[in-house]
Amino acid sequence: MSQSAYRNLFGEEPRYKYHHMDLCKATTEGNKMAINNKFMALSWNYDRGGIAIFDPNEYSYGKPDQKLLKGHKGKIFDLKFSPFCSDLLASASEDCTVKLWKIPEEGLKEDITNDAQTYTGHKRKVSLVAFNPLAADVIASSSVDYSIQVWNMIKSEVYSLCKIHGAPTSLDWNENGSLIGATDSDKKITVFDPRANKEIFTHVVTDG
Repeated sequence: MSQSAYRNLFGEEPRYKYHHMDLCKATTEGNKMAINNKFMALSWNYDRGGIAIFDPNEYSYGKPDQKLLKGHKGKIFDLKFSPFCSDLLASASEDCTVKLWKIPEEGLKEDITNDAQTYTGHKRKVSLVAFNPLAADVIASSSVDYSIQVWNMIKSEVYSLCKIHGAPTSLDWNENGSLIGATDSDKKITVFDPRANKEIFTHVVTDG
């Protein structure tokens, strides 16, 4: 009887770049993940809204004692990195706030509970956030209080406010950062000029 040529070979489990990730399971219109050239941020399955930070260029594994950004009192619905500062992260939450976080150069070696700034202008959960593409200290957020609010990141003061017609489903600036648009659950598109503090365009999306 001939012996198998494979008798001394042993199988090895494939190595996946990311696994054991305990991600937040909340349903949201926002992004529960954000990534840039230095960091990857993930909304974590933590009862008060934790955010895990990983190096996107390295193999990473979720751990039982995973270090988190902790400061929110509710689940995280949206995450965005600043286009101007790679270690600045914005998080929108069920707790009606937006928080800005400064991530240490080496990532998270311990839990961080002190945020860089907190915005409390919304009355209900905040579902979306968007950095202005040209003005480094301007950010917008939208909430199920049916509003878009444009505010100063340094002073946490509101510049302008626009009421929309339903719960927001998307939020984004135009290329030069002069206008911001949103879609909502009422099937309407709204374009807002924050400098004039007025709605300049509304369109109802119809089927067919």
